[in-house]
Amino acid sequence: MTSAEPVLNVEPVAVEDVPAFRAMMVDYLTEMILGLLPDDVWPAADFRALREESGRWLWWAVVDGERIGLANFQIYEHPRNPSLLVGSIAEFYIRPAYRRQGYGGALAERVVRYLWDLDVNHIELNVQYGNARALAFWGALGFEIASYKLVLD
Repeated sequence: MTSAEPVLNVEPVAVEDVPAFRAMMVDYLTEMILGLLPDDVWPAADFRALREESGRWLWWAVVDGERIGLANFQIYEHPRNPSLLVGSIAEFYIRPAYRRQGYGGALAERVVRYLWDLDVNHIELNVQYGNARALAFWGALGFEIASYKLVLD
């Protein structure tokens, strides 16, 4: 007999959780952006304001009482057609020790289902150039490349 896989739960980020949320965002962003320093990540006050923004959700991914990841997503009106609603996943992170165990997929499915339940017309997200793992992850959930963003520094 095998033990049951721990269940992924989602919990909203409470105002008292903002410092812990920022700390996990530091982990996420410094992993993703080479050379980024923790002090380069938004201060806790910005996360507090983000948390209170209408049409935005900050969630913890929780397994056995431990916060293993996060999701930051929102809904906004389409800029060219205000009758359409866009769901946008801004940040999505699972701690390295919990990856490839189904938790990321479970969290993504919960976010996507939540957005569809709010009657969005489509859902978008950005993947950093060269992040093949993220492209494969989101592609397995049905997302497709819809545009390229070019920059000049």
